[in-house]
Amino acid sequence: MDISLCCTLTASFTNCSITRNQASDLGGALYANIQTETNFNNCTIVNNSAANGGDGFYFNTILNHILNLSNSILWNHTHTIETNDATNTTLNIDHCVIDHTPVYAGLGNSNMNPLFLNATNLIGNDGVWRTTDDGLNLTSCSAAIDAGYTLLSPSEDITGFM
Repeated sequence: MDISLCCTLTASFTNCSITRNQASDLGGALYANIQTETNFNNCTIVNNSAANGGDGFYFNTILNHILNLSNSILWNHTHTIETNDATNTTLNIDHCVIDHTPVYAGLGNSNMNPLFLNATNLIGNDGVWRTTDDGLNLTSCSAAIDAGYTLLSPSEDITGFM
């Protein structure tokens, strides 16, 4: 299920995981329509797909759209962030790992592989969410560990780690 936003809306997501969504048209993880502001902080957005574009995010920006993205990972999307009108889309991205070349402008951004423990087995072998074997946990040699900006972020991540 993709998240669809219409009209003038603000949506905020913190410590979330959006994975393996499939859109029949646009925006595998997020489809934003008309005038919206979307905020993502400490989120992992992985392996989403869309039949016609924007496997990660798609912005249909007739008016203005603002994406504020911080301390997040967007990975394994053919087209991670797309828009039909780049002049009406503002991307404020910092301290994120995004599979995109070149690296998105902003402080602390990277396109290095986050090195997930096992992205094909999200819940892990024990079958229990938020445990140490969950597939989207980072391996110990991941460059994404401690790469976020913590001043305005929650003190704990989605698994309860500081």
